[in-house]
Amino acid sequence: MSKQMNTVLVTKSKLREFLETNELWEGHYLIPFAKSKASWVLKNERIDEEDLVAFLAYENGVLVCFVYLMPDIMNSSKGKQKVYWSDKWWVASSHKDTIISSYLKNEVARITSNKIIVKFLGKATEAYYEKQPFRKFGHRTRFFIMYNADVGLLLSRFSFLKMLKFPLKIIDQISLSFTKSVNKRRAISKTKKLNYQYLNQLDELTWDFLKSNCDEDLILKDKVYVNWQLSNQQYTNTPLPKKYVSNCLIGGAFSNIGIVSFSIIQQDKVIGFVSYLERESEFIIKYFITATGCYEECMGALMEHFTHSGCKIIHTENDELGSKLLKSYVNIFSSKRTLYSLIHKDLDLSDTNLKINEQDGHFS
Repeated sequence: MSKQMNTVLVTKSKLREFLETNELWEGHYLIPFAKSKASWVLKNERIDEEDLVAFLAYENGVLVCFVYLMPDIMNSSKGKQKVYWSDKWWVASSHKDTIISSYLKNEVARITSNKIIVKFLGKATEAYYEKQPFRKFGHRTRFFIMYNADVGLLLSRFSFLKMLKFPLKIIDQISLSFTKSVNKRRAISKTKKLNYQYLNQLDELTWDFLKSNCDEDLILKDKVYVNWQLSNQQYTNTPLPKKYVSNCLIGGAFSNIGIVSFSIIQQDKVIGFVSYLERESEFIIKYFITATGCYEECMGALMEHFTHSGCKIIHTENDELGSKLLKSYVNIFSSKRTLYSLIHKDLDLSDTNLKINEQDGHFS
């Protein structure tokens, strides 16, 4: 490695020091995460003071490699187990052919005693993991559902359309207005008898409903954890993003970003819980939990909120929800991608049901 290269192990206690000194942010354009995200990580009671949360490599003071971890508690047949989500592994293009990326990743595995889970596997990292002692689990489908004729996407794929940029913008607006109008009517037909309880913190009625429906999740859920997971304190809204002088590798700073969470009430009874992230034009599902026999009504509630938002795209990894949205509501374009997760073989979970749900390891 270069003589100007230095690495930084970031534990929870070290992250607290960095927030006090501003060392990770002051004078840096490229930063691992916004201060709001760092403060949010510190509030996770599952993270011990000496747990590793990040490993950074700098060359001449510039960040060139970054591994981001989220310690968590897994339900298993052997009881509760401490695990570490490998949530982000980034290396600068200038260092893709160096050993620094693999060095950081191997050190992370050693420090965490190989208690590693990878939820999202990017194509750039597949080759590395194929050579490592991980096993696949949690096969599922990611749905990307678009409700407008996205101008940016069209122009990026078909450069000859640039001369038609203005009329394409009109088509974009018309297509979005059409799909939202149709879908709003369909959604409202399912939600006439429903009420919504909007939540910044879970109330007891909602938590009782969630608890009974998340008992078999891969990741242990309790009220404190879910409140932390869905807290808007992790985000920084930047109304004038061009004036925001930093580039965050972990997306937490956008011109419009925030979580909306609500319980669905029918005849004074909770029949569903929905939580989604609005991130500029994206509508990202975090929790979609329904009572038996109430799926259509709860999906209607979700779509009623989507049509009321300024979002244009829905993301979900809930196979049933994605399939039913495509079948029941109008869209302009959709795509599906098969995903799987990885878990290190040193985690002895042979008797554990390794099904992964959308809300497990969801830290967007």
